[in-house]
Amino acid sequence: MMSFPPEENTSKTPRQMPRLSAAEKQCHYRARQDADPAKREAYLAKGRQKWREKREQGAYYKPISEQSEREKRAKRKAWRRAQEQSRCRKKQASGEEAF
Repeated sequence: MMSFPPEENTSKTPRQMPRLSAAEKQCHYRARQDADPAKREAYLAKGRQKWREKREQGAYYKPISEQSEREKRAKRKAWRRAQEQSRCRKKQASGEEAF
């Protein structure tokens, strides 16, 4: 007796389609969201407004002009240290390239 392989169902049902990764789902969602320019502009405007409100509340950072003298000294000391480290890294990188 001959045995034939079962017939394959060629129709694509939701169960048979491959699952999307989280990144692919996010990409599709953003593409649908960005399809309407008016809605996209409203979404971006809302984000800008939230940012302004949080900045006014001081949630992000205080400009150096609004800081106390003590805060200014600490901030500038941190900037000097970061700049010194950056120069050191840059010097080491250029030294390694010479070899």
